[in-house]
Amino acid sequence: MKYSLIVMVMVAALATGAMAKEKACAAGAEPAKKEMTADQKAAHTAKALERIKSKDEALYKELIALKEKDPAAFEAKMAELRKQHREGAAKGKGKGKAKK
Repeated sequence: MKYSLIVMVMVAALATGAMAKEKACAAGAEPAKKEMTADQKAAHTAKALERIKSKDEALYKELIALKEKDPAAFEAKMAELRKQHREGAAKGKGKGKAKK
């Protein structure tokens, strides 16, 4: 008897949580995205610049000059490069390696 009561309470709790989640999704609520701090953004940008430097020295120098002259244009250029990188990475998804 004790165990059946515990099981019924757990099922009710799980069902209530699932219904609340469905209501939130139906209402169009998206899960909150955690914003990056300024230090995290700077570290992320520095890491991306290091990868660019290892691949294309001319582009790296262009980006550094742009960062010093016009930070807003630098951010726009980095956003464009990130978008291109994501699109290029997504093209090869799901193809896998050929079996020998």
